[in-house]
Amino acid sequence: MKRASFVVLFIVSVCAFAFAENVKVLTYSNMENPRVREYLADPSIGLLELQKQKDGALRLHIPKEKIPADAQIIEIVANFMCAKKGEVGYFVMPDGRMGTFRLDNGVVDQSSLIKARGIHRIYPYSVLPIFGMKTEGGTFVGVVKSLNLECSFAAEAKNGEYKIYPRFHIKDIGETPYEDIIIDYYSLGKDASYCDMAKKYRQLQLSGNVVKPLRDRIKNNQQLKYTAESIFVRVKHGQKFLNTQKDKMLEDQRGKEPPIRVEISFDRYMEIMKELKAMGVDRAEFCSVGGTAGGFDGKFPDILPIPEEFGGEAKMREAVKLGQSLGYQMVCHFATTAMFQISKDWNENYICKLPDGNLLKGPLVAGGRAYRLCPKVYVDKFLKRDWQTFRDLGFKGTHHIDVISCIMPYKCFDKNHYLNTRESAEAMKQIAKHSQEVFGSFGSEGPFDWIASNLDFALYTYIPTVLKENEMVDRIVPLWQLVYHGIIISNPFYSTIDPTYSHKKDKLSDSMANYSFFKDTQTQILKMVEFGGRPVFYYIPYKNLKPIKTAYDIHEKLKYLQYEFMEDHREIANGVFITAYSDGSETITNYSQNDFIYKGLSVPANNFKLFKPKSSK
Repeated sequence: MKRASFVVLFIVSVCAFAFAENVKVLTYSNMENPRVREYLADPSIGLLELQKQKDGALRLHIPKEKIPADAQIIEIVANFMCAKKGEVGYFVMPDGRMGTFRLDNGVVDQSSLIKARGIHRIYPYSVLPIFGMKTEGGTFVGVVKSLNLECSFAAEAKNGEYKIYPRFHIKDIGETPYEDIIIDYYSLGKDASYCDMAKKYRQLQLSGNVVKPLRDRIKNNQQLKYTAESIFVRVKHGQKFLNTQKDKMLEDQRGKEPPIRVEISFDRYMEIMKELKAMGVDRAEFCSVGGTAGGFDGKFPDILPIPEEFGGEAKMREAVKLGQSLGYQMVCHFATTAMFQISKDWNENYICKLPDGNLLKGPLVAGGRAYRLCPKVYVDKFLKRDWQTFRDLGFKGTHHIDVISCIMPYKCFDKNHYLNTRESAEAMKQIAKHSQEVFGSFGSEGPFDWIASNLDFALYTYIPTVLKENEMVDRIVPLWQLVYHGIIISNPFYSTIDPTYSHKKDKLSDSMANYSFFKDTQTQILKMVEFGGRPVFYYIPYKNLKPIKTAYDIHEKLKYLQYEFMEDHREIANGVFITAYSDGSETITNYSQNDFIYKGLSVPANNFKLFKPKSSK
């Protein structure tokens, strides 16, 4: 594996399959011509002790003051997280990628994906800050507890020797590290699995009061309860008519704003709600997408005026009231990470700055060039004003903010509103918390762990083309769901959006490769059930509404499981998976072409069956 010069490599020297009391630390100042030097500030100290914790973990703790100034990357490899080709077991990445020990050589490296996506770091930094390995000698999980916002993970095989480890991107911090490096290692026993890795982290999150069970949180929160027990229907009203070739899109639309193309007007929006109600869809959370100023991705952070092309503010208010009268929960979609030059609030001083003073740019979208609005500026100048505007329009429910939960927070080097990554995360969590206070609950695009304490719903948790593009990966397991099901509501895959609709017919998604990743509609449904998901609709053209009713009927039978922890997941026969919950319920998803008998009952080929626990008197 190629490494940059000035890479710092920490080798945790521990006996295989057993913890040791200390580690030997080696530092390489140049990987092309390695010269060993002492790592610690005191050159007489050559060992770093692992500290035994009360919960049984052994902790690796590297103070931030002792990280060498010329460090670019730090990698920490533990011998008990190593294996050999042919050994029974597997490695598990924090994003759910699992691989058995089949190959001589290969790398699963999140850093390459991060680099490909540039400075914005959208995916796949620490979806979860955990990594694990099951070997013939035992099962282990590592939890990165500090500096985890600057950490990615890698698994590699070299000449049949496997290892998995965290990688800290010290140079990318842009300054002296702001936190110590802390990793806790847990031994889970020979019989443990990836389920136990996830449940260990869930236990830590719950016992530390970072998150609370969904069952407890809905007791005084009717909006969140409605979200848990309903399907999610996102309707995009329209956007500016642009040539989508980026070199022909307008960077700055001031004085030359393109016209808005209407996809679904507020009148049609109301018709959709009436039609679904007549079909028997009694509980749905409707989300107005792109209904604010400029249309979809059009004028952030402007909300008003509501485009007349869709029917204007009066029609939007009418639609909200109608939906609520039908028993639906009405919410909207917005973004807080983007500012466009066409916005009435445009100000360069509000944008995140790079270390060289340049503005942090985002992509070209319908509103032109998106610039990354500093989270602190948004909290200080826009949050209360904007959220009150949305409440005045009538919205209440799981307020949806685009992007936030599928990125690592943006650093800002502007001296007037400076933020390191952790401080940026805290500012974004203020946005989420205020959303919960004003609207009842908060949802966003992805599953990132740093916002788990304030996240109620994730639009998707896995991007399949990213996760399965590597030959080292056997499959994706529901690691995130094993941690957070029963705590955070979610739809599992980008490709389980519109789960009962054939994704091959219409190219409506902005990521067609991911949207159509699963081969057919039935596979989409099975994946949604296997991973305990909440049905989401977004890219469907909303002409034939029967697929929505089909998903609603499925969710009505399964919605009670949203309050249960996911306790077990495994393949019990070729192409047949069991997902077990804390109340004793089980779902069997059968992807095979043959019926499968479970507990004396047949699970049809390419279908699923719910097994409820026997009621006790």
